[in-house]
Amino acid sequence: GTPRPTLFWAYPREFKDAKAAGQVKGSKHRFVSAHWASPIHWAAKGWVIMDDFSLPVIGEGESQPNDTFIEQIVSGSTAAV
Repeated sequence: GTPRPTLFWAYPREFKDAKAAGQVKGSKHRFVSAHWASPIHWAAKGWVIMDDFSLPVIGEGESQPNDTFIEQIVSGSTAAV
């Protein structure tokens, strides 16, 4: 296949343990708009969109989520690909 530009459309969420990170949040009943910052806009232009995938950042025990934030974001994004 032809390589396409890809947009990761996710917001990392911070948790103090893995159990809390596994909880489902949000609603499947959302209004979709196609403004320039919308993933629909970019999909219509031929981009691949990784939309709203799970990207938890966990800090268990004495560590805080931000202690390894970059490593966890890179790991989660790599796993999504």
